[in-house]
Amino acid sequence: MTGFRALNRHVVLIGLPGAGKTSTGRHLAKLLRRPFADADEQLELATGCTIARLVRERGEDELHRREDRMLGDLVRREHPLVISAPGAVAISSENGTLLTGSAVVVWLAGSTTFLTELGDPTHRPRLADDQHAALTRLDGELSALYDDVADHVVDVEPFHASQAHGEPRRAIARHVVDLLGLPTTPAPPETSPARGEILPVLARLERRLSALYDDVADHVVDVEPFHAPGAADPAGEEPRRAIARHILDLVAGGKLPDQT
Repeated sequence: MTGFRALNRHVVLIGLPGAGKTSTGRHLAKLLRRPFADADEQLELATGCTIARLVRERGEDELHRREDRMLGDLVRREHPLVISAPGAVAISSENGTLLTGSAVVVWLAGSTTFLTELGDPTHRPRLADDQHAALTRLDGELSALYDDVADHVVDVEPFHASQAHGEPRRAIARHVVDLLGLPTTPAPPETSPARGEILPVLARLERRLSALYDDVADHVVDVEPFHAPGAADPAGEEPRRAIARHILDLVAGGKLPDQT
């Protein structure tokens, strides 16, 4: 399904954990100027707890039931979204029907060996013990279903193997746009405010909000030093990741919540 038929439909990315559905989806949403929704992130926001905690307290079957319901809720939204589907759950027949009628489904595919190298098992407890074995099992359970519901299949491995593509997931997103024949709508250059126009707005906001922030904040973190030249972590840590680690040290003494 391409071009006009895909224009008013959701674009739903499916695939095993590690295929890059979330990061590719964010890039794709920017290219298409659409909202992005990650089903697992939406579920965590709705329930107020992490995927790991849901599994620990309610079990894997309950997690799958909620993930399936969240996917259905997103696909029923009126305006077109880019949606990252859960990566370790079968798509119910009801949601399969919804996808057929309301979405263009793109399967981000890759070998289980390759996805093991890319994936983060801490987000999905089912993968934590032996990630490759778990992905191989999931591939056996889900690949036929993915093949049934997918309108297009994209092999993600070549995008990671070749430097010619640039940043892999950004390149995959561009490839999906080309594949679907969907127009991208970048903001016209003249709509971007000049730096001189932004600074007075920020100054007004600071005057209006700084006292309120000071009243409600338990901690204050100056982000500038983390971005300053030469301030990077010896391992080359990205500034915002370093800020997140600093906040963890600040509020929790560096101890991560139990995710087992």
